[in-house]
Amino acid sequence: MVRETGMFEVTHFLCCFSLRTGCFTIGALQMIVGALCMTYAGLTINLNNPYMRMFYASIGMGLFHWIMAPLLVYGSYKGKAQYLKIWFVVTALYIGIVMASFLHFQYHSFLIFNFPSAIMVYCMVVVRSYRNVLLETKVENKENFVLTVNKDDLSSKDKKSFDNKKISV
Repeated sequence: MVRETGMFEVTHFLCCFSLRTGCFTIGALQMIVGALCMTYAGLTINLNNPYMRMFYASIGMGLFHWIMAPLLVYGSYKGKAQYLKIWFVVTALYIGIVMASFLHFQYHSFLIFNFPSAIMVYCMVVVRSYRNVLLETKVENKENFVLTVNKDDLSSKDKKSFDNKKISV
């Protein structure tokens, strides 16, 4: 089946991998980034430093990645679009907060942190595309589902209302 894609949709991850593999990869990389952020925060802790922003930012980024990555991996593995939607919405909020904080506090480092944000936007496009594929597949499966009701399996009250028909759900 050939699928039409919208403006912000892709059919493959990095031009050659499936969208499902892309979601797994994004989730794994997000867990690694979370571990690196938490490790960085642990190595650079200096309670005498009045500028503890990087410490708190690293802890926050690490926790964010460690909480959100399993949602993405689980949703991709089980084919559950609602977990992908949660990941998508929270990641969009996260990117907005990160960009706003760097614009407000450190304008000179905005360009340095713009590149990872662009990568996260691409990841969001991949996850959104896979979510749309899951939703389309779910709709197609509902349309093709046929339930056969056997009159002998029904109670006497229900037997009167059904005549061993096929009911489309």
